[in-house]
Amino acid sequence: MKRLAVSLAVLALCATSTGAADLGGKPKWPGPYQRQAPPPSFVEDDPKLGEFKVHNWYVGAFGGYSWGEECTQIEVKGVVGFPCGSDNTITAGLYGGYLWRPNSVFGAGVEVDYGLRDLGTFDLGDYLASARGRAGLYLTTQIFLYATGGYGRRADRGGPVWGGGIEYALSKRASARFEVLRFEHDGVFTATGGDDNNTVARAGLSVMLN
Repeated sequence: MKRLAVSLAVLALCATSTGAADLGGKPKWPGPYQRQAPPPSFVEDDPKLGEFKVHNWYVGAFGGYSWGEECTQIEVKGVVGFPCGSDNTITAGLYGGYLWRPNSVFGAGVEVDYGLRDLGTFDLGDYLASARGRAGLYLTTQIFLYATGGYGRRADRGGPVWGGGIEYALSKRASARFEVLRFEHDGVFTATGGDDNNTVARAGLSVMLN
């Protein structure tokens, strides 16, 4: 009789535990069958920036400072020389491009720009322009750190252009950036290594088109 009583008590206890679990009760012991919280998504929308966009088209305007050396070939009494002087100017212009953002970490795209090399003279023929690729990483949902490179021109000569920058999303429709570009022109070189290349530090403001 005692064994029967103990068996009935164990069965009653098991039935009570099962019923509690069916009604939403949680067992106090861990187990692999317990439901785990889903992992965070790799691509998340930002409350401030709105819906996450994979394809981004934009236009913008920039202003900055360009510095370098201007070298000119001259010939005096049969002697050829390449005197150089400082070539520092205020520059400004426009740019536009496309940025592909497949996830919340990586971004890549293409960009073209055109700017007056010297606002003081406002000579449309004296320009700096480039077509470049951009690629970088998002340090946060708003900060994009990137490298850039491609082909650049200054008026009648061209060559490689490279640099880098940082861009900050002000909202889902606008962003601000700062970048430094080095234009390597196929120009004139002196015997001591002087050239007429340009380094440009500039700030810009972009507006999204989509």
